Amino acid sequence: MRDTRKLGKECDEALFRAVKDVLATEGAEKIDCSYGVGGSQEIRVWTFSIGREVLKVTAETYMGLSIEGDAEVATRIATAVQARLGRQGD
Repeated sequence: MRDTRKLGKECDEALFRAVKDVLATEGAEKIDCSYGVGGSQEIRVWTFSIGREVLKVTAETYMGLSIEGDAEVATRIATAVQARLGRQGD
């Protein structure tokens, strides 16, 4: 089953660093990235593979930063990101 987990604000640099670090720790490989603008909104989508699973990390103006993929993997990544941010004191 697939799930989308909101991670936080799309402009939060500490959050971006935490996501990058957790994905690297998990052995994620970037397989695609895209960028678009519609009016005042920007959207960036990064696609990663972790083993056989594909995850999409999306940063969208006003919507925030989210991760979509297999529910178990998305939850594991989201939990690890929050734990990492907690250790950083953000």
